[in-house]
Amino acid sequence: MNNKNQLLVVLALATTSVHAIPVYADAISPRIKNNGNVYSKEPANTSYYGTGVGGRAVEAMNLRFEVERLLEDGEIDLAVSKGKKACQLDPGDPTCHVLLARALTRKFYGKDGPVDEKLLKECLAEWKLIWFHDSDQWEQMEAKQEARRMMKIAKNLQKKKDEEAKERLATKLELAKHKQVASTTGKTEATATAGKTGTAATADNAVSATAEQPNNSDEEKVADTKSEDGVPIASKKKRFVLF
Repeated sequence: MNNKNQLLVVLALATTSVHAIPVYADAISPRIKNNGNVYSKEPANTSYYGTGVGGRAVEAMNLRFEVERLLEDGEIDLAVSKGKKACQLDPGDPTCHVLLARALTRKFYGKDGPVDEKLLKECLAEWKLIWFHDSDQWEQMEAKQEARRMMKIAKNLQKKKDEEAKERLATKLELAKHKQVASTTGKTEATATAGKTGTAATADNAVSATAEQPNNSDEEKVADTKSEDGVPIASKKKRFVLF
């Protein structure tokens, strides 16, 4: 093999080794595209960078540098703001999304108190975007690790919500049961009271009827009453009937 052929072989191998990894990465992980998400409403600095795609790309590149510096300095909120603007200006650049995901994650873990569900959702969305669509294998590995960690947090949070919902439902059912028992008891007591009242009324009516009934002994006394001549009045009535 002459020197010319050897040179061609070397160039072919070098070209294959250089382009093999990117081509393979793009084949298994498509490039990030603009999915229509609105990351920031801050307008582009056209007075400095100019208009058009080129100006937006240059401004996004400078913003990426700023985000990296801000993360090192611990200015997380400003890093998140600039990272969102970079993603808005150049949504197809995976580095913008990686830096934004890192900034959001730092902010999420740095907050005290209850879990910020909205922030958790933002972090998870960015890490999944990188995990499934970034062509850089190292960034994919980082995104996969962070996404799985946050998916576990989201799962535990949902589990806690379900348990609280079950407790609220059990408490509600218990209160309803107590109300039903109290209502039944009240009705029973009312029926018993009504029965007692009816019995008392019956007794009162009986007493009244007894009081209104004529006394036979009194009538007999009247019947046995004698007239002035000593003859009983009843006997006189009988005689009158006979004659």
